Amino acid sequence: QFAWPGGGPDDFTVQSAETFANPPAWADRQDAVIEGIAEGMYRVRVPAGPGAERYLRVLSRALPPVAPAPVINEVMADNDTVQVALPGQFWDWIEFFNPHDEAVDLRGYALADDPAGPSRWIFPAALLQPRSHLLVFATDSLEPPPAGAFSCGFALDAGGETLVLRDPFGREVERFDVPALLSDQSVGRVPDGADRWQMFAKSAATPGRTNGPANTSVVVESPRVSPEGGLRTGPVDVQLTAALPGLSIAFTTNGSPATAASPRATGVLRFTTNTVLRAVAVDAAGQISQEVVHSYLIGVSHSLPVVSIATPASNFDFRTGYLVGMGSGVVNSAGQVVANFPFDPSNAWRDREITVHLEFFEPDGRAALRQHAGMKVHGGWGSRGYPQKSFALFARRALGSGSFDHEIFPGLGVDRFESFVLRNSGNDNQSTYQTAPRPPITQFGTTASWGSYFVRGNFTLMRDAMMQRLLDGTGLDTQAYRPAVLYVNGEYWGLHNLREKTSDHQVLSHHELPEGTIDLIEGYGTVRAGASTAYTALRDYLNNRGVADPANYEFVSRTYLDVGNFIDYHLAVIFFQNFDIGNIKCWRPRVPNGRFRWLVYDQDYGFNLWPTNVYPAAMARDYADYGNMFRFATAGTGTSTAWPNGGGRTLFLRRMLANAQFRERFIRRCADLLNSNFREDRVARTIGEMAAVIRPEIPAHLTRWSWPALVQRGYGLPYRRETADLTPTRWESHVAGLVDFGQSRPAVLRQQCRSHFGLTGGLGQVVVQV
Repeated sequence: QFAWPGGGPDDFTVQSAETFANPPAWADRQDAVIEGIAEGMYRVRVPAGPGAERYLRVLSRALPPVAPAPVINEVMADNDTVQVALPGQFWDWIEFFNPHDEAVDLRGYALADDPAGPSRWIFPAALLQPRSHLLVFATDSLEPPPAGAFSCGFALDAGGETLVLRDPFGREVERFDVPALLSDQSVGRVPDGADRWQMFAKSAATPGRTNGPANTSVVVESPRVSPEGGLRTGPVDVQLTAALPGLSIAFTTNGSPATAASPRATGVLRFTTNTVLRAVAVDAAGQISQEVVHSYLIGVSHSLPVVSIATPASNFDFRTGYLVGMGSGVVNSAGQVVANFPFDPSNAWRDREITVHLEFFEPDGRAALRQHAGMKVHGGWGSRGYPQKSFALFARRALGSGSFDHEIFPGLGVDRFESFVLRNSGNDNQSTYQTAPRPPITQFGTTASWGSYFVRGNFTLMRDAMMQRLLDGTGLDTQAYRPAVLYVNGEYWGLHNLREKTSDHQVLSHHELPEGTIDLIEGYGTVRAGASTAYTALRDYLNNRGVADPANYEFVSRTYLDVGNFIDYHLAVIFFQNFDIGNIKCWRPRVPNGRFRWLVYDQDYGFNLWPTNVYPAAMARDYADYGNMFRFATAGTGTSTAWPNGGGRTLFLRRMLANAQFRERFIRRCADLLNSNFREDRVARTIGEMAAVIRPEIPAHLTRWSWPALVQRGYGLPYRRETADLTPTRWESHVAGLVDFGQSRPAVLRQQCRSHFGLTGGLGQVVVQV
C-alpha cells in the first residue's frame, strides 16, 4: 500500500528490479494492478513471479510542479552534551528551515541517508511557518521523542554521510553531504537558508534557532559523482557536478588525493580501464571540500567481495615505498643483499601508518563502505618478509569515522569494527617459493645466506582460517574469516583473507563487554589491554607452587583459569601439529575471579605446512622434535621462552598436567575432539567447502604474484625466481595435502596420546540403544 495525494490508479506504473545495482535495471510490470482503497491511498497487487525480482517501485505518470520546500539548515552528528532529547540522552539532530514567505506542509516529505536508497522516514502532517525552524532528532532509539518533537528513526554517522530530502512524490529537493564532525560540532547555513555552510563549535551550535556567524572555516560542499564507482562490464562515462554555482571540481586518477592544484574536470570523464577517481570541489578562495573517491573497475568480475584502496603510489614502490620499500638497508647500491630474511631494515618493519581511502564492494556490486582509513603492514615474518604483505586497516575518527559500520563477516552478528586485516595467509602463502633458503636447509638447492629457514611451503591461502573453523562450537575465541580480492589504485593485488584483528575490541564485541573491562595479554606477559597483575600472579603460582595438590588445582581453576577453554586451546595446537606455539593471546574479564581464556590466531605452521621430507628431521636436528606434539608441548624446564618450546613456553601446560584430575580431563577431551570437531570426514568437508570458494580466484592470484609479474613491477633481490612454477595444479595438490593430513592425524594422535600418558588398552565402542 502507498499514499499519494491526487491522481488515480491510471496515473501510476509499477516496475521491478532483480538487484539494486547502481543504476538498477528497472522493467515495467504489465501484470501489476493498482487499485484505490481510500482517498489518496492505493494498493498494488503483483502476481507471484519466479522469485527473481527483489525490488518494486511505483512511478507517477504525471507529477505536479515542485512546491516550495524546506531546507536542511544545521546538522549535528555526534551530540554528546549540546541538546538533551530525554533525561540523560543526547540524540543527534537535523534542523530544517523554511526560507519561503508561506508555510510549508511537511506531510509526505521524506528523509533518506543514501541518494540511491529508499527513504528512511516520512514527515507526519505538520506546518512549518515562514522563516521558522524545526528540529528532528536523528536516533535509532525506540523511545518516543519529547512531546512536540520528531525523531526520524535512524542515527547519523559522525564520519560523514549524505542526507537527502524528498518531496511527497519521491523527488529529490535537497541533498547535503554532511562532512565528518567532531563531538558536539555542527555544520550549518550562514545565514539561515543560504548556500554558504560553516562549522559551529559546541558554544555556537543553535539547534532550532537562527544560525549566527561561526567564525570558522567555510564548508565547501563535495561534488556529485554519477554514476558511482563499482565493478563495470565496459567503459564508463563519469559526470562530476558541483553542488553549488561558483565551484570548480579538481580531480586525480593516479591514487594521490585531489587538491586545489589538481586538474579541473570540465566535461564527461570516460574510463576504459581500472581507474580510481578522487575529486574535490574548490571555491573562489581556493578552499576545498571533503574528498569523494570512487573506483571504477572495468571488465572485472569476482565471486568474492572486493576491497579497493586509493593511496599515493609511492607508498607501495618496491625499493623506496614509504610503507613497504626494501631500502638500501636490505640491498645496497652495489646490488648486494646486506640483510637476512625477514629483512628487518626494510620499511615494512617500521611502525608506519598511511592514510588511504577504502571502498568495500559486496559480490552483488553494492558499495558497503566508502571512507578514509589508516593502513599499516600487519603481522610478523610471514607478512613483512615476503613479497605479498598483510595489511591492517583502522577506522580513525580524525579521518572521518571511528568505525567500519558494515557486517564484513556475514553471520558473525557484528556490524561495527574498529579495524580488520587483509591477510596474505601468513606463511601459507605462495611467496615462500620466492624466498631463498639458508643453511642448514640444503635439500632445496643452492642456499643463500640471507634466506629463510622456512621456504617452499605447501601453501593453500586458507590454512589458518580452515583450522580456526574446525574449532567452531568449542567456545574458543577465533577470528572471523572471509576471502576477498584487493585492488590498489585500480591494480589487482590478488586474493587476501579478510580477518578480524585479534585485539581487545574483538573480545569486547564478541562478548558484549564495555570498554576497559578486560585484561588482554600477548605472549608471556605483554599487556595489550588492562593490566598484567592477574596473569603474573597465575604464572608465579604455577611456577612456584604448581597444582599437583588438589587444593592448589581447585584454587587456580576457580580463580585464574578457565580450564576447559585452556584444554581446548592446547589440544587444538597439538592436533594441528603447530610447532610455533608462541603465538599466544589470552584475556580475562576484570572482575573478581575473572578467569583467563585463550584466543586462537596465526596457526599457519600447522597441518603439514612444511614438506615432511625436509622439515621434521631438520627441526629435530637444529631446534626440537615436533613429531610427537604431546612431548613437544610439555618439554623444557625453567621459564625460558626460547623458540620453539623453551620451558617458559610450555610452563602452563606442564604444570597443569601434574594434576591427576586435570590430566584425566585433558585425555578425555582429546578423545572427544577427535570424535567430533577433528573427525576425519568433518575435516575433509570443511577443507573442500573453503577451497571451493577461493578456487575461481586462484589462477589470477598466482599470475599476479608470479615472478614475471613481480619483475614487471620492479621487484628483484632479495627475492628470486621460484624453482617450481606456481600453478593452480600445485595449489590443488596442497589442498589435497590438507585433506590427507586430516585423514591420518586422528590415528596418529590417539597412538601418541596413549604412549605419552602411559595408557593401556585401545579403542572402545559405545552402542546407544533408544
